[in-house]
Order: sequence, then structure tokens, then C-alpha cells
Amino acid sequence: MKILRVITLLVTIVTTLTGCESDVNNIESFESKSKLVVVSYISPQDTMLVVRVQKTQPALGKQLTEEQRNVKDAVVTIADGTAIVALAYNATTNQYEADARAWPVQAGKTYHLKVAAPGSTAEATCTIPLTDGITITEATAPYTIIQDYYGQSVPKYTITFKWQDAPGVKNFYRTLAFKEYSFTDFSGKKHTYKEGLYGSYDNEDKQLQDDEDYQGSIMSSEPLVYYDYNSGSVDKPYYINCVLVVSDKNYFLYHRALDKQEESNGNPFAEPALMYTNMQGGLGVFAGYNQLVTKIEIN
Repeated sequence: MKILRVITLLVTIVTTLTGCESDVNNIESFESKSKLVVVSYISPQDTMLVVRVQKTQPALGKQLTEEQRNVKDAVVTIADGTAIVALAYNATTNQYEADARAWPVQAGKTYHLKVAAPGSTAEATCTIPLTDGITITEATAPYTIIQDYYGQSVPKYTITFKWQDAPGVKNFYRTLAFKEYSFTDFSGKKHTYKEGLYGSYDNEDKQLQDDEDYQGSIMSSEPLVYYDYNSGSVDKPYYINCVLVVSDKNYFLYHRALDKQEESNGNPFAEPALMYTNMQGGLGVFAGYNQLVTKIEIN
């Protein structure tokens, strides 16, 4: 009797496993095929329209290399309702490009991006935000001299700026800064550079802000602490540019999701961060933004 019960149990297990295998094979919603991943930001200040197109790693089978993930044979277009521009693949940069000076992006307009690759199509729309009623009102970069580990004197700048929010409009912002400088070589030739400033913030989350609680009020950036190790080797004066990015909601939500993903990266106890997408038929983002810039002169 005991042997009979064991045989019956084994038959039941085998039958159950066979049923599970059949169920898995019949799940139509399980996507083993790669999807298009499209990322593009457009702005009136752009000199180049750029679209990056890749495909996801397949859920089943051999993993793709970074080179294999690049999609090089897509048809990529951006349209504004009256005109359309085709972007060509650049093998050096691994992205699709077009000269924005010949097809300038305009604030207030809505644009449609379409990416058609063999077997897949992804598309999205975005609207370029206006900057009417938004002005940078103040920008400061006070500094102190600190001694680094090697006893070298280094200027420590704390960069902040403020701006007037436009009332009656939902606005999304990102605050950035970059250094614009030149140096003269031994032959007397001047070389000019722009360098993004990636110092430390007390509150990284405040780089992205909306005006939920500040409609029509003065808003401020999170202080950026920057150590200028090459201040003695560049021509004076040079400039710190404070950049106020006025973005659409797509840009804001996508970068907020990116930040959360970076915070949880490598932390097994962190909640998984879902990436925002507005791309139909694929993943990624097509977003619009505008910019206001003010300069701080450093002598």
C-alpha cells in the first residue's frame, strides 16, 4: 500500500510538471524578442539632432554585445506636423544625426519621432516648453581656499542660482553648470574649452525640480560644491555658466527614474526602479527642453 502511494505521488508530480511545461510554451505574452530602445532629447539650442537607437537584451538565448545591440539600419525621422527630417546613422558616434541649424527646433511646437527598424517600430511625441515668464534672477559662486591632501592651495567654489517661475504653468526644471575657459599655449595660440561641473550636492534630488509648491515664486538651485584644481593654468577671466533646463514632463520623469536607478544600483535591499518611457512600441524616451544660461565671471 505504501509503495502504491509513492507511485501515485510520482505520477502526479510528472503530470504536474508536464502541465507546467505546456503552460509556459503557450504563454503568448512572454516576450523573448528584443525591443527597440530609443533615447533622444531635442532643444532650440541644439546644433545637432541626435537619436540613439539600440535593442534590448533578448530574454532567451545568447546575450548581445554592446556593438550587437546598436541598430544601424533603422529609418529615423522627426516631424513637426508640416515638415519632416530624416536622420542618418553615424558609425563613429553610433547614433542617428541631422543638422539642427538646417531644421531648427522651436519652442511651443510638438514633434513626432518615428524609428522603423526591420521587424520593429517605435514612436513618441514631445512638446518643447516655452520659457516665457521664467528668468534667472541671481547667480553666485563665492569661494574659499583650501589645502588638499598634498598641501596644494585649491579654490573651493559654491555655485548657486535663483530664478523666477512662470505663474499659471506647470514647469519642470533641471539645474546644471559648466566651466568655459581658455589657455594660451607656448606658441601663443589660444584654445577654448567647455567642461561640465560635476561637484557634490547636499541634496542630489534637488537637481530636478517642479514648481508644485512654488507657482510664480522664486526658486533656487541646490548648491554645487566645485574644487578648481586647474585654476592657475587657465587664462583669466574664465566663466562659470549656470544652466536652467526648462523641460517637458517626459525629460523630468525619465531623469528622475535614472537617478533612482543609480541610487539602487548594487544595493540588494533597494526597491527596483522602473524606468519611465513614453515610447510606443519600444522603450526609452523622446523629450523636449529649453535652456536659460547666465555667466559668472571668475578673475
